[in-house]
Amino acid sequence: MLLVASTAHAYPAQIPTFSLQDPLGKSWSSSGLISNGLVIVLTAPILHDSGAQKGWDKYLPPAMPKDGQKLVFLENLSASDWKGTALKDMHKDYTAGTVPILLVDKTGNVAKSFGANPKNTVVLVYDKKGKLVYSFTGAPSAATATTIWGKLGK
Repeated sequence: MLLVASTAHAYPAQIPTFSLQDPLGKSWSSSGLISNGLVIVLTAPILHDSGAQKGWDKYLPPAMPKDGQKLVFLENLSASDWKGTALKDMHKDYTAGTVPILLVDKTGNVAKSFGANPKNTVVLVYDKKGKLVYSFTGAPSAATATTIWGKLGK
């Protein structure tokens, strides 16, 4: 495992194999998402972490290159006491074809395969071969968003 983060933590050196649906029922697989590189924001619909979610949603999309990379917010519902409300809000607010792609992990099993703490938001960057090249667990910012996308190179 590769150790890269603002606080040392081991995340999978290779992207785990998974298939999840977005709030509208479209299936997405890790193999289909990784083709040009992938930034995954692992998060959960919990109140104490909503600032990180909103911050990454504010900073990552505008900094995203136009080279076909994907931005995914993977929502771990197993960490939330508000699963039903969160699902309803996601279904209402999500628009297909927009950035970020929102994936719903109802059981939390996919989030667990990444080794992330379900109570904290973490950003993982995987290159087009599925290799972990960067992770970040600090506060969202425009500068950090630029750094994150820069880890995918050209």
